[in-house]
Amino acid sequence: MIPINDLTRGIAQSDEATAAMSRVLKSGYWIHGPEHAAFEQEFAEFLNVAHVFGVASGTDALEIALRAVDCKQGSKVITVANAGGYTSIAAAIIGCEVIYCDVDPERLLMDPKALVSLLSKEISAVVVTHLYGNVAPISLIKSMCDEFGISIIEDCAQAAGASENGNRVGSIGDVGTFSFYPTKNLGGVGDGGALATNDPEIAKRINELRQYGWTAKYKIDLPRGRNSRLDEIQAAMLRVGLPKLDSMNQQRMRIVEKYSNAIKKSGLRLVTSDQPGNVAHLAVVQVSKAIGRDNFRGYMKDLGIQTDVHYPILDCDQIGLPYYHGTNSLVHSRLSVNEIVSIPLFPELTQAEVGHIAESLVNVSQRF
Repeated sequence: MIPINDLTRGIAQSDEATAAMSRVLKSGYWIHGPEHAAFEQEFAEFLNVAHVFGVASGTDALEIALRAVDCKQGSKVITVANAGGYTSIAAAIIGCEVIYCDVDPERLLMDPKALVSLLSKEISAVVVTHLYGNVAPISLIKSMCDEFGISIIEDCAQAAGASENGNRVGSIGDVGTFSFYPTKNLGGVGDGGALATNDPEIAKRINELRQYGWTAKYKIDLPRGRNSRLDEIQAAMLRVGLPKLDSMNQQRMRIVEKYSNAIKKSGLRLVTSDQPGNVAHLAVVQVSKAIGRDNFRGYMKDLGIQTDVHYPILDCDQIGLPYYHGTNSLVHSRLSVNEIVSIPLFPELTQAEVGHIAESLVNVSQRF
């Protein structure tokens, strides 16, 4: 079975990674040591931002970002409903009221046409998710929000290294958030995350919020701080992966381009973009009703190809999340959630595996 992802093939198994872990063990620093400081600086240089802060997870990064732009209980936050629930969870922890914006039908990203009617001075923040490695129209959305003084948070969990007009995602909004979950484009060997910003006041609040609300050691001045730290092992592993990130993303894009060419006459549609600037975190296919998602997944399984669904339930339909009773339509979000399928995509896929997957996509039209 060709897997959706296979971490045994990645850099975690390299001699360079082993050396990095050994270096940490010998250093005597486990948390907020030299590896962490070096990674923050190197990632800031990579993104071309003034400040980067390591935290314990991407979800922590989203919560801290919302608090850092002054979201509090009752604040209104706009996001999309098809991105796995992470922003909704972070907002729910704070007690924000979440308003869901529909996505565009092609790339399933926040749709500026749907957003415009939701914007007002009552909105505190808009969280824009660069989903599947596709870059959302972040500059356009930011210009729309600037008219109302609304803060922009970029969720870059699936888009590390992506760019819009030469600017890395995470550097365009007020705050960028990242996840370093092992399967991400830049992944660690456990949980981890980061926040990026050019705003010195936001940077100050992030630095305090990620460690108890301290303004000095043991001096708690900022309420609702938390213990969220990127450990030395994760930082060291991320330092191994960061110099390789662009080349790994290029390989992802080469694979997606092959899928794109294969899928043209199949009755399927590739949601993941193969256009420059995107980084192809997931290869997401939208299956027509004539074929059916379950039929397609069964067909791929029979051919030895693993599939998954990212994500099968909209946030607004999750029992464990507060439901926003808004009047805004989520037509494309609801349509796509029943039709999307992820197929294997990671840089270490062999040429033979990619060829077999591409051939399988070509032959879908003959099968159904």
